[in-house]
Amino acid sequence: MTAFNFPRQLTESTIKVQQVIKWLQSRKDVFLVADVQADPTYFYLGDLLYVPTAAVQHIEMKVESRSSLETPNLAIERFSDRARAKVGGPWGTRAEWYAHLYSDGLFVMMRRSELVQWLTPQLATFPTFEAINQTWKTTGILVRRDAAQTVLVSHYREYRISMS
Repeated sequence: MTAFNFPRQLTESTIKVQQVIKWLQSRKDVFLVADVQADPTYFYLGDLLYVPTAAVQHIEMKVESRSSLETPNLAIERFSDRARAKVGGPWGTRAEWYAHLYSDGLFVMMRRSELVQWLTPQLATFPTFEAINQTWKTTGILVRRDAAQTVLVSHYREYRISMS
């Protein structure tokens, strides 16, 4: 298995997160959005500060390297560092929303609390994945988008974002 190139992925995801911010800022139903990934105050709270109304919310972003046509799955991180049992993904954040952006612009937002409530009791039923970095191993589960949409209903949203 090829080692996961974290520095390259971080650079690529930063560009794509900026595209999501630009898209959110263009929406009339969004009051404010800001990138807070580098601010230690927001660690474990989310990558984006998101204010759709008067209430501040946060979005935890995951950027997929593949298009939504290449995979029907959400690759949801369970442990960001398996050896240290460091919880990741929707279990490792307090953000209200957990989101995936695919390379073709499909942007999926899910209410994090509802997602965790659905996934946790049945973790062992999902296919798993691992991504090996230079010093740690990230593990997670593969969840079909159509299954998440069926179960989460109004807590699941799909949008198309221009990636140009």
